[in-house]
Amino acid sequence: MQVTAGRVWLTEANGQVSDPSAETQSQVPADVWLQAGESLRLASGTQVLLEGWPTAQFQLLVPPCPELAQPKRRLATAGRAQQGAMRRLLASSWRGLARLPAAWGSARSAA
Repeated sequence: MQVTAGRVWLTEANGQVSDPSAETQSQVPADVWLQAGESLRLASGTQVLLEGWPTAQFQLLVPPCPELAQPKRRLATAGRAQQGAMRRLLASSWRGLARLPAAWGSARSAA
């Protein structure tokens, strides 16, 4: 969470705000004030109360989830494999169709 303008007051439901970005996993005091340009990293699932003091603007920045990105990569890889198979199938079909008029013409002339 990053404050972009003004100042905010923040407190967690259990009375302490944990900061996972800190080198030691110490607890931040129950009440935290942040000014424009300051940020605080909140652990996943943390419930906080945030209030502009007296007014503020902030951004909630959520890092990408690698577990959710993996299926997309697998789907993209599978899609490329299917596209390659479809191209090969179409190419062989076109080659077969290209020979068809010549074969059809010789069969008609023999009849």
